[in-house]
Amino acid sequence: MIRWINTSPELFPNTDMENRIDRKDDESLYQPKIHSERIKTLYGLKQATGKPMTVLLDQAIHDLDYLKGLDELEKLKNHE
Repeated sequence: MIRWINTSPELFPNTDMENRIDRKDDESLYQPKIHSERIKTLYGLKQATGKPMTVLLDQAIHDLDYLKGLDELEKLKNHE
């Protein structure tokens, strides 16, 4: 006899927040297409890290935004 186990997210939520993007207060926005080569690279990173691709993208965007802020801060410091 085969027994099926329901592993839907509703029954077994992933509570490890490092592997989830907090969608609380999120809004539905445009979702851009990504070139297939970037998807392949992203998938390789997913395999290497074990993190979902959406988490990796979210982290990369956050890090780029942070670095941009550092760059802007450096420019302000150089003008003083």
